[in-house]
Amino acid sequence: MGRTAKGAASRRGSESSSGSDSSLDFLGRPPSHDPSESGSSGSTDFLGRPVSRDPSESANGSKSDGNQSRRDRKQTRPRRRSRVYDEMVRLQDTTNLLIPRRPFQMLVREVLQKFMPDGRMQSSSLEAIQEATEEFIIQLLEDGYLLALHRSRVTLLPKDIDTVLLIDRARSMFRPR
Repeated sequence: MGRTAKGAASRRGSESSSGSDSSLDFLGRPPSHDPSESGSSGSTDFLGRPVSRDPSESANGSKSDGNQSRRDRKQTRPRRRSRVYDEMVRLQDTTNLLIPRRPFQMLVREVLQKFMPDGRMQSSSLEAIQEATEEFIIQLLEDGYLLALHRSRVTLLPKDIDTVLLIDRARSMFRPR
């Protein structure tokens, strides 16, 4: 005969045949509990969790105001990009030298010994050489990174540095002396 209301009623059992269809939910099941029997407000969501009438009360029963302090919220880990950016800003704001003084001094003295075995240097001249070297390296890396961005990449490759050095060499050839 197919699916009819009569067939569905006979499948539901004796409870539906007695005419108490109003106590069944939309799937034909009896309700899990009667709200009038419990002392609470009795309203539940579709999963059977208690639902509060007060919008400031959460599902677990705790009151929360709309302006939670930052301390109460879960702290999120800063993104890697923002940490790197913060470090870049900090390094740009400082006037300190980036290369450690003692290793750089030893390197310069080693190179100086090849050309002048009994040569000496003042500390101010070593500091001037270090500042000039750091400025050159920073400018080289900035230009290389601009070239990498021009090539639609974010990774600085050795060929970017080589290209910057080639351009710099060609530029110095045509400078007026």
